[in-house]
Amino acid sequence: MNQYIGKMLRVDLSTGEISKEALDDELVQNYIGGRGFNSRLAYNEIKPGIDPLSPENVLLMAAGPLGGTIAPASNRLSIAALSPQTGILGYANVGDSFAPSLRWAGYEQMVFTGKSPEPVYLWIDDDKVELRTAKHLWGKGVHETVHQIRKELESPEATLLSIGPAGENLVRFACVVGNLHRAAGRCGMGAVMGSKNLKSIAVRGTGTVKVARPQEFMKLAKAAHHKVKNSVLYPEFSIKGTSGMFVGHARMGIASVWNHQRVATVEEISKVGYEGQSQYFTRSLACYSCSMHCSHRWAISDGPYAGEKGSGMEYGVSVFLTSILGNFYVPSAFKGLNLVNDYGMDTTEFGCALAAAFEWYQKGIITKEDTGGMALEWGNYETILDLIGKIARREGFGDLLAEGAIRAAKVIGKGAEKFVTDCKGLSTHGADMRSVKGTILSLGICNKGADVMDAAPAAEFLSPEERKHMFGSADYGDPSKYTGKARLVFDKGIDGMIGDIFQICKFNTSWAWPGMLDANELVDMYNAAVCTSMTKEDVMMVAERIHTLERAFQARSGITKKDDFIKGPMTEEPVADGPLKGEHVDPEKYREALEEYYEVAGWDKETGVPTRAKLEKLGLGFVADDLEREGKLLVFR
Repeated sequence: MNQYIGKMLRVDLSTGEISKEALDDELVQNYIGGRGFNSRLAYNEIKPGIDPLSPENVLLMAAGPLGGTIAPASNRLSIAALSPQTGILGYANVGDSFAPSLRWAGYEQMVFTGKSPEPVYLWIDDDKVELRTAKHLWGKGVHETVHQIRKELESPEATLLSIGPAGENLVRFACVVGNLHRAAGRCGMGAVMGSKNLKSIAVRGTGTVKVARPQEFMKLAKAAHHKVKNSVLYPEFSIKGTSGMFVGHARMGIASVWNHQRVATVEEISKVGYEGQSQYFTRSLACYSCSMHCSHRWAISDGPYAGEKGSGMEYGVSVFLTSILGNFYVPSAFKGLNLVNDYGMDTTEFGCALAAAFEWYQKGIITKEDTGGMALEWGNYETILDLIGKIARREGFGDLLAEGAIRAAKVIGKGAEKFVTDCKGLSTHGADMRSVKGTILSLGICNKGADVMDAAPAAEFLSPEERKHMFGSADYGDPSKYTGKARLVFDKGIDGMIGDIFQICKFNTSWAWPGMLDANELVDMYNAAVCTSMTKEDVMMVAERIHTLERAFQARSGITKKDDFIKGPMTEEPVADGPLKGEHVDPEKYREALEEYYEVAGWDKETGVPTRAKLEKLGLGFVADDLEREGKLLVFR
C-alpha cells in the first residue's frame, strides 16, 4: 500500500530490550499517523484505572506521515499516556525538528513500557538504537541536559526531547521540552517520563523520507506553502505569533486578571503582549519546514534580568506568567519562560495553580504559615519566579502546588476548590471564556480536559463585520449565542484532529483560520507521498474514528456526561466588569448545547458515551463490545 512508512520502535525500560516492529496495515489505513497511532495503541495497551506514575503506564510518541518532507509545518510530534494530572488518557503535541529527525532515522512511532532501574536516555542513530545511562544528568535542567548529551555523543546536530527536575520529581504538570524550548505542555507527559527514569530521547537521522510521486508532491507542497504565505493570517501571525492575540482578547473583554476576578484593559495587556515583548525580540524563528515562522529569539539587555536570552514567547506563556497573576512587568515573563523551560513545566497548569493559590491567600484561606513565609500578593513577580523552582524541586509550599491546583485545593479545604476552573481535572484557559459560548462548549467536551487547542471555533473571535465578510452572516459564530454551536464545535474538532493526524501545525490549517490549508490539500499531499487514493471524506471519517475512540477510552475510565461541565468561577459566576460585564454561562442552555453536540457526534444524550450504532459505523464494533461488557454502554441504544 505505502512506500515510505517506517517502523515502530518499542522500548521495554524495565529490561532494556529494544525491538523494531513493522506498522500494521490496519493501523496505517484506519488511523493514518500521529495522534491516531497513539490513541489506537493506548486503547489496546493502557489499562484504565492504573496509577499513571506506575510502570504499567505506557508512553507513546508518534510523528505524522508528512513529517520530514517539505510539506508546510510538517514538524509536529504527538505524545500520549495516562495523565498524572487527570487519571484519564492525556495527550500533548510539540513542534521543532524532533519528528522529522525521527522519520529520517526510519521510525514513525515509539512505545515505552516499564520503568528503568536507573536514569537513562535513548540514543537513536539511524539503525543503531541504545539506552545509555543518565545518572550524571539526573537533577540537571533541560538546557544542560541537551548540551551534555550532544557533547558526549559528539553530535551537535542531534535533536532531543528531555525533561527537567520537574519531571524527575513527578510534578504532575511536568512537560517534555524540545531543542528550541518548544514543549509538549499539557497533561503531565514529563512526569510520565520521569516515573520511567527516562531523562531524554536523542535522535540523529541521516536518511530521507521518500515520497511515491515526487513531482506531484513537490508541486502540491509548493502550492501549500504559497497558500499559507498569502493567507489573511500570515502578515500579522508571522510577525507577532500567538502573543499577538493577547491585545485582541483585551479588546474583546476576555483578558483576565487575578484568576478571572476582573478584566484586563488594553493598556495593561499592551505591556505584556506582543507590543511589550517586541522590544526584546532579536529575530524570527521557525520550526522545521514552516513558512509562518511565528516564534522569536529574544534578549534582555538591562534591568534585573539583563543577560537573559532565549527563544519563544507564546500566548500560553505570556498570560500565565503575567496578567492572570496581576503581573505586568514583561522582563519577568521572559525570565520565567527560561525557568519553566529549564525545569520542564506546563505554563498553563503552573499559572492556574499559582492564580488559585494567590486568590486563596487574598481571601485568607491560606496564610504565610501555610506558604512558608511567602506573601502571595498579586503582581509580585519575584515570588512568582521563586515558586517555579520550589514547585519543580517540591520544596515547602511548592510541594503542594506540584500536585496541581485541583489536588492542592482538596488538601487545603475551606472551600478552596471553588477558585479553580477545570474540566475533567485539567485547568482551563488563561482568557475568560464564559462569554464565548462555543469555546466554553469546546472546553467541556474536549476528551482530555479543558484544552482550547482541540475544538475552539475561531469564528467566535472575529468582529461581526469580519464574520459577515468571511461567512456571509454576522450571526455565524456569534460568541453570545448557544444555538448552532454544537455543529460548529464538532466540525472544528474534526479540523483540529486532521491536523493532529498528519502532524501539521494547526496554525497552518483551516482549524486556525478560513483560507489556510484544508483537508483536501493535506489529503492530496498524503496521497502523493504514500501512493494512496484517500478522499477528504475518508480522512474526516478517520478523524471522527479517533475522536470517538478517545471518548470510549475515557468512558472506560469513568468519564460520563457529568464530567463535560466546567467547574469553577469561570462558569459559575458572571463577568465582573469590562465590556462584557454580566455575561455568564447559562447552565440550562449549556446543557442543551452539550446534548446537541452528543447528537451530532453520535453519543448517548444521557451518558455522553458513544452509541453502538456510531461505533459500528466507524469500524469500532470491538469497542462497543468492550463497553457493553464493562457496563458502560446502554445496550438498547
